[in-house]
Amino acid sequence: MLILRKKNIPLFRLVIPVFICMFLTLGCSDDPPLNEDLSSQTSGFTFLGLGADTRYSRSLRDRLRESLGPDALLKRTTIDLEINYPGFIKAYAAPIDQYNRQLNDAGGARVEHDTIKLLYRYPQKKSRLFKKVQLLFDGDSKKPLFFDIIARKEGSAILETMYEKYGPPKEITWSHEPG
Repeated sequence: MLILRKKNIPLFRLVIPVFICMFLTLGCSDDPPLNEDLSSQTSGFTFLGLGADTRYSRSLRDRLRESLGPDALLKRTTIDLEINYPGFIKAYAAPIDQYNRQLNDAGGARVEHDTIKLLYRYPQKKSRLFKKVQLLFDGDSKKPLFFDIIARKEGSAILETMYEKYGPPKEITWSHEPG
């Protein structure tokens, strides 16, 4: 038995409480419990069981990693709602452009927001449906802000499901790119 010299305290009496505190600290989580049946609670658009009321958690990230593969986690990121080409949302979705201008500096300076971004660059290794998936959550509420999803040709069933659920999409013809 090891004994500390000055106070004659057995070493294991010091080590055990330290390990217990360490395991309790690592084992405890601030994550809310993850309800596996998220789609029945959420109304509106859902993606892989994620909806407007879903909260980011470590267990949610683990579940997404099983479906989409390795991810990159970024905190305090910029928010850019621009799609297709610069000026697209200004021309075709003015309300979204107003939000985008409020979120970003008019002079082009980088503005970081309290966000959690999960980025899946190679989800096709796990699922042939997607080319890229980006999920952005609010840093305070942990609720989703937006999903940026690029589907592959094999993902056409997703579009059919959205058509059935939400109706026909609004088609926009633009001169810069086919669409």
